[in-house]
Amino acid sequence: RLSRAGRSGSACTSTAGRSGSASTRTATRRGAASFSTPAAVSRDQDGDDIHSLIRHAAEAAAAATDGGGDSFRFYEPEMNARALERAAMVARLRSAVDNGELELHYQPQVNVQTGRIGCIEALLRWQHPDLGLIPSAGFLPAAEQGGLLGPITEIVVAKALRQLREWHSIGLPDMRVAIN
Repeated sequence: RLSRAGRSGSACTSTAGRSGSASTRTATRRGAASFSTPAAVSRDQDGDDIHSLIRHAAEAAAAATDGGGDSFRFYEPEMNARALERAAMVARLRSAVDNGELELHYQPQVNVQTGRIGCIEALLRWQHPDLGLIPSAGFLPAAEQGGLLGPITEIVVAKALRQLREWHSIGLPDMRVAIN
């Protein structure tokens, strides 16, 4: 929603919306913008148009949220580079989902009292064509940002069930699989 109100020659523009699980409210008045997640931009330093100000405020809000939530951030030009990196990671991850580059590695969980395997832990990894094997901590934040958690979860569950069936078909005893 955009609105303008003039008082003593000053203009105010505001917009509200939702991004992921966080709601945002941006208001510019006399060249300043703020979000409900503490972030700020200045019209004089961070952009000449409303689109630049909103984009930069969103980047500062994301940096404040990434910093633990209880912080305040001013927009910095480096934030634009980080935002571009995040967007590129989401695009590469989307391609990885489509190209079957996600795989599971299995780790036995051994009962120390009996010495028997009590469970097999399935660990998600991305076999990146250029970067090699990437642990899930290196890409799950991008998956969440890009709305890919659902498709990735479906892939993981399907692969784990397929592996369980294979183990059962070769005569291994029934096992439990924990998906991490």
